[in-house]
Amino acid sequence: MNQAPALFSTIPRTDPLSLFQESGKPNGPHITEMLRLRTKDVARATHLSETSIRYDLRMPEALEAWLRDVATTATLVAEFFGGDSSKTVLWFSTPNPQLGSITPLDMIKMGRVRRLLAFVQTALDENKRQLPLDDKIE
Repeated sequence: MNQAPALFSTIPRTDPLSLFQESGKPNGPHITEMLRLRTKDVARATHLSETSIRYDLRMPEALEAWLRDVATTATLVAEFFGGDSSKTVLWFSTPNPQLGSITPLDMIKMGRVRRLLAFVQTALDENKRQLPLDDKIE
């Protein structure tokens, strides 16, 4: 069985929301602005102090890793919605019964972005397997 599609489906193919810089690093200010995350929310989710939240060359590694996970999750969702930022933001702010009726944004704020990312990756993979070839979403 060919494992390549599953292996590479864990990362986005495109960057429709410009959540990554050309260097591949996450664009912290843009990510937090799009999802309306306050410094306080980011600090709580990353277990860093509010004074440690910075998006320059001295960004803490833990913050960069967290932002990469948030950006990857948001980009995968955006790709599903054809790059539509409004639908993507709406998905993040809508309570989801499969997440215990909380919003994906609340999961991010609680520091559970890796669990959310795994949920999104699994859902997208299952969606691809269930759609007939003619109905696959590009």
